[in-house]
Amino acid sequence: MSTNFTLTKEFKVSPEMRLEIIAMALMNEFTPDHPEHIQNFWELYAYLHHEKSRCLQLLVSSHSQKVRTLAWAQLDEIKSDIESLEFYLNRYITEKEQEK
Repeated sequence: MSTNFTLTKEFKVSPEMRLEIIAMALMNEFTPDHPEHIQNFWELYAYLHHEKSRCLQLLVSSHSQKVRTLAWAQLDEIKSDIESLEFYLNRYITEKEQEK
């Protein structure tokens, strides 16, 4: 994976990178000895939680039904992505515990 990004106040996560990281996680292609994979994994995880908070704020504060509907749709997508990453993380932890 050649794309490199850093976590800042303004997150720089392209839709392509998001899909690539999640696909790699689900296919168990992340390798702990590859620092860029791990860094990208955690940066995406942090980004998704940031976006989740932003969507929740929109749901609470917006008076526009259109905005709330879009926020719900985004929230569902974000939740699915977070669950995918957590599934990978749990699988990785289980494998490491079994190696002990």
